[in-house]
Amino acid sequence: MDNSRKTALLAYQTALNQYYLILSEELEFLDTAWRSLDEVFQGSAAEEFTGFWTRTLAEMEDSRLEVQKILNFLQEIPDKS
Repeated sequence: MDNSRKTALLAYQTALNQYYLILSEELEFLDTAWRSLDEVFQGSAAEEFTGFWTRTLAEMEDSRLEVQKILNFLQEIPDKS
């Protein structure tokens, strides 16, 4: 692998790793906030919001898992320099 591609992949991997860490932290924060809110939130608005919130958390988790797959793939690329 030539140096420019290797450098670009390493930069991408570093940026993706930072994104993964931030996404994981935010997901944990939002999940904790949601659990606190869910304990006191009631009524039809709560039910509607619960569906929205549950889908949002699921989408964030899916996104985090996809980033992890890409990071795993990048780690498997052999260093042939």
